[in-house]
Amino acid sequence: MVLGLAAGLVACTPMLPATAAGEAPACESLGDVTTANRVLAGELQRSVTSGALFAAAATGTGIQACSVWHAGNSVELLYRFRSGGQFTAKRDATIESTELRAKLTLPSTEDPLRVLTRAERQAFGEQGCGIDWEHPDIEAAKSEPGATDSVWHGQTCNCRARARRDALGTVIELALTSAC
Repeated sequence: MVLGLAAGLVACTPMLPATAAGEAPACESLGDVTTANRVLAGELQRSVTSGALFAAAATGTGIQACSVWHAGNSVELLYRFRSGGQFTAKRDATIESTELRAKLTLPSTEDPLRVLTRAERQAFGEQGCGIDWEHPDIEAAKSEPGATDSVWHGQTCNCRARARRDALGTVIELALTSAC
């Protein structure tokens, strides 16, 4: 569902462009925009823009555009970067669900496992959510022929980390999800 919503944002909604080189754009608010949702969006934005997955998507580039989608108690942020990378963050307070995704277009200069472990600690504190980093599940990516996903599962809040590699083995996406 999140991927569909994010894809809809990319395909259907205009995003506010950056006004000057190096200047971050204001995020365009779409959907069910209420005062409570604006507060949720601001909290989510502050918590994720200093995070490891956001940094991975933004490496070596600036923000091109940003939009916020509001739906009930759910807020989704979508950032597009000048490099073509994207970062999405979705939080649904009703089901205590959070999803963070970094789509990469530039080769990562850092080991994806290090980025994901840092993202886990940022989201859950120094102890993390109990992800077993030694035993990933490797599976074929359903949406991209030739791509594979390494998926690590945690013990707290059904947390899960994922690194997707294309057919050449290049990391193209990193994600951390949880639902308490």
